Amino acid sequence: MLEQDTARELISEASKKLTEALQQGQGNVQSVKVDPVMLSAGNEKLNEAAKLLADIRLKKEKISNKLHQ
Repeated sequence: MLEQDTARELISEASKKLTEALQQGQGNVQSVKVDPVMLSAGNEKLNEAAKLLADIRLKKEKISNKLHQ
């Protein structure tokens, strides 16, 4: 869950900064370039955490099925 929380924070922070830059017109070009990187990193972490949870669920189901046999 820590990975998901970190990913959500990165995505939230990047979205906030991107919105602020866009609302200021041209905005700060440097911050606009960084925000997609933060979004990408957050999405990657979130996807990794989702895969890990899916693997854990699958293993849990296999173990549960073996115990019920």
